[in-house]
Amino acid sequence: MPKLEGLTGVLLWTASALVPRLRINLRIDASALTQVVEEQCRHTNDPLVSRTASLRLLHGFARACRTCRANAPTVTLPWQAVHGEADKVCPISGSRTLIDTLGSRDKQLVTYPNLLHEVHNEGEPAHRAVRSHVALDTRTRLGVCPSIQGWLTLCFGVYE
Repeated sequence: MPKLEGLTGVLLWTASALVPRLRINLRIDASALTQVVEEQCRHTNDPLVSRTASLRLLHGFARACRTCRANAPTVTLPWQAVHGEADKVCPISGSRTLIDTLGSRDKQLVTYPNLLHEVHNEGEPAHRAVRSHVALDTRTRLGVCPSIQGWLTLCFGVYE
């Protein structure tokens, strides 16, 4: 993420004001998202997945990230971040910084070795491990009741 301070920030702000609709190639290779070839093909062929973004959008995203980082200490709700350790799209250091910065006492970073950016779109047995972990964590936090059990089964296909 580009820095919004100093000369870089001034240049980015100026460029986004002068040519806000300038399209920037995002250069996200589907093979960096998941190791599952079928999912890579779905991503590559999905007409709703944009391959570019406007300079205005990217500048706005950078500003939003800065605001989130500044406000993270005020977040006191339970938080769990899930991250693939082999993710090259978003470095794991970002998730570590987030967890360290949050004001919540109940916060956790769960990492998965050898998984990429879309941990939920990896093949078995990794996919089942991620789903089971999220379902178990949700059940632990919310307690056990029939409606929660049905929701977990519907969303994650598991209730273990």
